[in-house]
Amino acid sequence: MKNKLTLLFIVFVNFSCQKEINLNTKDNKVQLVLNCILNPDSNIRLSLTKSRAFASTDDKFEIVNDATVKIYEQEKLIFTLTKGLNGIYKTVYKPKVGNTYKITIESANYDRLEATTTILNYPIIDSLKIIENAISNLSSATNTQLYFDKYLVSLTDEKNSNNYYEIFLNYYN
Repeated sequence: MKNKLTLLFIVFVNFSCQKEINLNTKDNKVQLVLNCILNPDSNIRLSLTKSRAFASTDDKFEIVNDATVKIYEQEKLIFTLTKGLNGIYKTVYKPKVGNTYKITIESANYDRLEATTTILNYPIIDSLKIIENAISNLSSATNTQLYFDKYLVSLTDEKNSNNYYEIFLNYYN
């Protein structure tokens, strides 16, 4: 029986279905890429880079420091930033809950970029439970361990809106 399963596995691996997909990468032009998370407890800060080819082996994105970044609050221009430092554009302004923000970016030789979001109220944390603890030994030679916890979080947030959460947990010993 074991030999039949091994043979079946070999046949399956060697003759499994494949579909070749041709990617037209010649027409892909470099575009601006905006990365920004607006939180009412943090100053507005954004990162601006250029896209790169799908098959690129380079692990770094080329930064953009010479764009014109405009930030609007409730359709009113509140900041114009023209110089980034290492691709980072900063303000000393914290977004307000309930307000809508729009960011527009223009840079020579690139299409105009625009993003809009509304700052929602913080969700109410109904419960937070640790449901599993685990320790993983990375190296017995260096006595290095990683600690893993699984959490179950229950939130109450605004209905009928697409909500996305990023949860940061810090451990202090």
